[in-house]
Amino acid sequence: MQNLKSKISRYMTIITVGIISVIIVVSFLVSMLSAQSNARKEAKYLLKQIEQLFEENQQDLSEVKEELFNDFSLLRINEGVDYLAIDAKTETVIGATDSTLVGKAVSQTGLKMSKIIKDKDGFHARYGEGNSFIVFKRVGDTWIGRGIRNKVLYDNVPGNVLGLAICCILMGVVQVFCITKYLNAQVVEGIHEVNEKLKLISNGKLTENVNVRNSSEFVELSQYINDMVRNLMAGNRRLSYVLSKTHMQIGAYEYNDLIKRVVVTEQIAQILELKDEEMEVLVSDKNEFKKYINHVQRYIYDAENNIYHYRRYHEKYIRIEELYEHGKMFGVMIDMTDEILRRKQIEEERDVDLLTGLYNRRGLENRLYELFSMPERIGHGAIIMIDADGLKEINDRYGHDNGDIFLKKMGNIIKGFGVNESIASRQGGDEYVLVLYDYASETELMNTIGTLEHIQNNSTVHLNEGQDVPLKFSFGYTIIGERTDYFAMMHEADEKMYESKRIRKGKKK
Repeated sequence: MQNLKSKISRYMTIITVGIISVIIVVSFLVSMLSAQSNARKEAKYLLKQIEQLFEENQQDLSEVKEELFNDFSLLRINEGVDYLAIDAKTETVIGATDSTLVGKAVSQTGLKMSKIIKDKDGFHARYGEGNSFIVFKRVGDTWIGRGIRNKVLYDNVPGNVLGLAICCILMGVVQVFCITKYLNAQVVEGIHEVNEKLKLISNGKLTENVNVRNSSEFVELSQYINDMVRNLMAGNRRLSYVLSKTHMQIGAYEYNDLIKRVVVTEQIAQILELKDEEMEVLVSDKNEFKKYINHVQRYIYDAENNIYHYRRYHEKYIRIEELYEHGKMFGVMIDMTDEILRRKQIEEERDVDLLTGLYNRRGLENRLYELFSMPERIGHGAIIMIDADGLKEINDRYGHDNGDIFLKKMGNIIKGFGVNESIASRQGGDEYVLVLYDYASETELMNTIGTLEHIQNNSTVHLNEGQDVPLKFSFGYTIIGERTDYFAMMHEADEKMYESKRIRKGKKK
């Protein structure tokens, strides 16, 4: 694509060439018409003189009239000029510079009597040796004509036009040079300077000042651009101030397809825990900023509410809302950390057993609902129902404080149990639930359950009195497989647990 300077030079050249061409054509036509006019005047003058000569000396010349017309060489001034005498009555040539025409009828010479009679200012005709411009005047009963050959008539026209063309071309070259240089100095250089300043501003250098003074229009344009940048910066400061007065930490950012830099409020750096130099790198290039935001959005915490888990120096929860319209992106970033942590604390207090730190009945149901809503996460799994043996004897013999120690020890055994994923819960009293899932094979799963059988018969708990007592428990399990009704599976495992308890009691007796 051509730049403005090239376009100006090109258009000026085209316009100048057009003007010069018109001048040359017009000059050529004017020169031809001028030559004809001069020839006409000269012919009329000479013919007038001949007329006066005949009128003044009519008696003296009447006897030699025929000899005079037969010898027109007496009237010939230069080569290329012809004279003719035509008898008006007989329409025959009675005298001519070219003797071959004498005695011929007018129609045989290439002339027409109608034009001789009608065109008193002269006309172009071909007769004798070639094309001529001829003027006739009637003197008595004779038409006397003076003709000048075209090559003589227009002999000076090409030279005059050529000289004029050279002058016009030289003037045109000078004109194009001067106008182009002036436009470059006053317009192109001003536009270039404004573009350079706008480039710096669009790349983020908002402190750049535009001051182009080539003309009053550029001064006004510079002022408008500076006012726009100042208003943009002031708007950003005002928005940051308003957001700082809210109870939540809220930041905003904006960028568009035309400008490289991202406009952000100061809260964005605070929410993302970025240093000033790190933030400057991001906001100076919208592509880098978008890449960082996309990285944050990879760690989804709550997809429905666009909340993301973010960790740099501290663990955070950030909500990001974006709106893209007409090539512009506007985003709002909210630090939800305090609210999420409060919610988690409330949920923990609601869903967690305070004695053991395991999920309570409500917490277990919530976790099972989440797990079974994504069955691909389960893999090979099992639900295990556990009941601690001998709690009543511990409470009766050693007190309820030691009974709590007994229950906590049972909770510690199943908390985080297994080599893969698990969910542990205390249902109340001495009943526990352990859910194992995400095992690669049933063999791996059964090996883990076998480990629980080993712990079942080889564990002790240290009480406050310094005594160690056996930690016994019964359990029953069911394999999850393709089933989804976890309440039914818990009931099935519970029956197996009680069956195991009865068997263990029978062996003890």
